[in-house]
Amino acid sequence: MKARVRNLITLAFVLMFMLIVALLAAMGNSGRSMLTCGGIDVKFTDSLEFVSEEDVRGHVEKLYGSYIGQRLDSLGLARIEGILEEQSAIKTCEAWTTDDGILHLQISRRQPMARFTKGSECVYADDRGDLFPLQNGFVAHVPEISGTIPEDNVWVRQVISMLGYMQSHYWDKRISAIKATDDGEIILISAEGGEKILFGTPTEVEQKFWRLAKYYSHILPDKGDGYYKKINVKYNKQIICSRTDI
Repeated sequence: MKARVRNLITLAFVLMFMLIVALLAAMGNSGRSMLTCGGIDVKFTDSLEFVSEEDVRGHVEKLYGSYIGQRLDSLGLARIEGILEEQSAIKTCEAWTTDDGILHLQISRRQPMARFTKGSECVYADDRGDLFPLQNGFVAHVPEISGTIPEDNVWVRQVISMLGYMQSHYWDKRISAIKATDDGEIILISAEGGEKILFGTPTEVEQKFWRLAKYYSHILPDKGDGYYKKINVKYNKQIICSRTDI
């Protein structure tokens, strides 16, 4: 009997505790539902300059609408994130609010890895091969590929991988220009003798630069700069030199 009484008393205390917790939570939620947004705080996870704090504020105000004075619990955080992630130079956005009435936005911008130009048209490519246009006239100091603006995301990633190989093996110092043809092939221009180097598609990069290195070490010293106008390293185990660039 005594054990049953003790159990009932324990159960009563547990129920009372749960009731108190529920009441406090309800009071907290009720209090927060009265809070309104009084400002926005924008932070970036990188040091890039494509998108500014003013740009972010402008996108939110234009595409989401007024947020100042709106109740915190009614702010469409997922919608704000979606609006900003639709902007071409923004990679990710995380939105949340705090009890001081501030809407916080943490922005990650796209990292430009290459620039593709054709006439007055110009786009950047990030590390995933995604393309995005120039932002606010800001120019990133990245390798430029002229000729054809690509549409194939896989091809763009191959080009970026090729550029990485060139930079890590100092080939970027020996090449003055990079061009892309309509059929997806790459043409390099030598910085030393101006030779046109037919590289083919941006695949088998290491083997092709090995053949190009053989040209510089075994053929060029014998003939001299400018003797050959066109060097073809597209084909396996072949270095084809031509005195014309046609």
